[in-house]
Amino acid sequence: MQNPKETVATECQPDSRMKRRAVLGALVSLPVAGAGTASPVDPHVTWYEQWRKAWDAITDAVDDTPQEAALFDELERLSILLCNTPARTPEGLLAQVSWMEADLGTYITEPVSEQHSDVFKVLKAGLAFLSA
Repeated sequence: MQNPKETVATECQPDSRMKRRAVLGALVSLPVAGAGTASPVDPHVTWYEQWRKAWDAITDAVDDTPQEAALFDELERLSILLCNTPARTPEGLLAQVSWMEADLGTYITEPVSEQHSDVFKVLKAGLAFLSA
């Protein structure tokens, strides 16, 4: 069996260097980044949809009931996931921005500045464009 150190030393000798054409040929045969692999799927879209359902259901829940408490717990759980998991796709980022806008409501957008409302619209439009 050949000593690995000797193999490395031998392959690195000036007379055994790869020629430029050989290097270029090897590069052409390498797979393109992302080619042949499935696009990443972000769970953010599903989390946001679940969050919206829980948010909408809270308005129908009777105050101070186990149902209301469970919905608040679900909102909290989904909010933590949306806020602490980095998105890897424009769709995931769009879900995060949509969550932020919905969760903040008019607390930040209307009383402070019209531009705050506008930035959410522009962010969501840009992310929707990138998703298409």
